[in-house]
Amino acid sequence: MSLKLAPITEDDAPAISTLLIAAFKDDLYQRVEYQTEESLVELHKYETNKTISLIQDPTRVLQKVIDTVTGRTLSFGRLSTPSATANIDGDDNDEDDWPESCNKEMCVPYMAKMKEMKTEILGERPHYQLDLLATDPEYQGRGAGALLVRWAISYALAEKVPLYIDASQGPGVVLYQKLGFKLMKSFEIDIAVDGVDQKYLTCGLVFEPE
Repeated sequence: MSLKLAPITEDDAPAISTLLIAAFKDDLYQRVEYQTEESLVELHKYETNKTISLIQDPTRVLQKVIDTVTGRTLSFGRLSTPSATANIDGDDNDEDDWPESCNKEMCVPYMAKMKEMKTEILGERPHYQLDLLATDPEYQGRGAGALLVRWAISYALAEKVPLYIDASQGPGVVLYQKLGFKLMKSFEIDIAVDGVDQKYLTCGLVFEPE
């Protein structure tokens, strides 16, 4: 399998949303945030519109990894430039724009904790942020995600500013650390899944260019 980076176009937006939902279908946070099929349909529409909006934003860069043999999109990433992160908390998280079916009782305090963690780590330092990285579950662990992380790192190296990522504990955190990120802080929230309380750990990681 041969992998290639390519820009995301507006025509890609629906397929990108499908990939995103599939990539996080087993994530505890998504399972509680969007609990019904109807809410996932609404999320798909929301993410499709959001992708198109971000493509049109000059302070964001969206990239995908494709299999050059099949043309299939295997993974994608959203990168916010220092111009974007200076004005907002990375990827747009304005609750007024969220889907109606979103579990705001959980999301609002969680997003506040994420913002607080990043501020504690970076303060007001200019930085890039890899807001989102998602890989097709069928192709996880085969290099597509790593290719996107290295793509994001190249921006930080070129401008000599940090690159920030937040991620739930799991294989993604291990990958980021292998590629030079340092785990700076983390926090836990309680999530009730199927009537059972579980801990959900979110990590803040930074790549510092030398």
